[in-house]
Amino acid sequence: MADDDLDPKLLRAFAEAAGTPAAEPFLSQLTAQLQPGRRLRLGRAGTYAVIGAVLGALARGVVAPLRMRQTRLMTLGAAVVTICAAFF
Repeated sequence: MADDDLDPKLLRAFAEAAGTPAAEPFLSQLTAQLQPGRRLRLGRAGTYAVIGAVLGALARGVVAPLRMRQTRLMTLGAAVVTICAAFF
């Protein structure tokens, strides 16, 4: 196919597509205006509080079903399956 056979509108569309995308100036301006985000700082006491809350919730979630007679065996079986799936 020769260059003469191509549609001039099509050639213009290809030339415009090869240029800078319209979103690029907006994104560069937006990025320049954004301030760096703040990081969450828990500190030592906050870290201990989060770890304590997670461990307390896990302990309560395991111990509570063990108090019921019908679910004791099922709960222990589920814990064994979970531990085996996580480590083996």
